Amino acid sequence: MTALPPFDQDQYGAALLNMNERTAWESVVYGGWQLMARVNQGLVDAGFSSTPDLRVLEALGRVSRMRISDIAAATHIQMSTVSRQISRLLDQGLVERVDDVQGDDARHRWVRPTAAGSAYLRELVELRDSLVRENVVDVLGEEDFLELGRLFKKLAQNTGQ
Repeated sequence: MTALPPFDQDQYGAALLNMNERTAWESVVYGGWQLMARVNQGLVDAGFSSTPDLRVLEALGRVSRMRISDIAAATHIQMSTVSRQISRLLDQGLVERVDDVQGDDARHRWVRPTAAGSAYLRELVELRDSLVRENVVDVLGEEDFLELGRLFKKLAQNTGQ
């Protein structure tokens, strides 16, 4: 990734972060984007969907069934996007509807992974985990990787998630 020029504090007004804090924040953001791009590309290169499908299937794989609205909340993906993803996953035979509801509101329909969806998820998670090992654990070392996880968990707890 091409390095961006330093932040011009004069252009954007008073900064609440000092330059070291801003540099650290930008490293987190840009490093995360680069890492996710590498993992996504690895999934796509292997013929899998990218991470949004993985996030939806992982959420579904943890319980016996979920509603679209619950999947959206669990994955932090817009409900309309999740609805489109579920429609596509239904067409691919990776998820199925469990119960029908009264009316046309698909957000209240329950879905679950099919046997094919569960097998697909296992393969997808295995590949994702190998990409994380290669691009994160092997680069940072296990101790730093576990510390990174601890720090992100702390941030997530602070947001109430």
